[in-house]
Amino acid sequence: NPYQSPKKIPSLKSRSSINTVGQEGSADPLRWLLGMAALTLLLAWIDALQEGVPSMVFILQVTFGAALAQLPGLACGELHRRRKTRNTSIFLFGAFCVAVASVSVYVLYVFAGQVQTIDNAAQMHVIIIPILLMMLAFFVYSIAGVTAGILTVVQGRVGRNN
Repeated sequence: NPYQSPKKIPSLKSRSSINTVGQEGSADPLRWLLGMAALTLLLAWIDALQEGVPSMVFILQVTFGAALAQLPGLACGELHRRRKTRNTSIFLFGAFCVAVASVSVYVLYVFAGQVQTIDNAAQMHVIIIPILLMMLAFFVYSIAGVTAGILTVVQGRVGRNN
């Protein structure tokens, strides 16, 4: 029957169950990622103040640069909340890795305190850490994208063979 609802067609139902982990996820991963981003902002702010960064504009740049690596993770958390699929789960795992790395790095630097004055190379982490975190995020999300693409292609081939 061509007018039959797609929900009643077994082939479409089984195909969607391959892609879908759950219909709508909870907001807990998004809340957790927001909390980690806020904690990163706070720790980066404390670190910049401890290290004696000279101007408030530079402190803001360093602080928001530190949390910039987590913005794609927040988007992944929102997508995962709206539609929980295997692909969004892969990106969500990457977001958790970036968030934990960000907080861990800043916890180490904040609890170490100020080593020396701002005039030496020991303070370069204030500028370098946000850049490294963005590079880490790019690397993690690239791997997640390749993994999701491979799983989608393999899953499509398995679906066609059945």
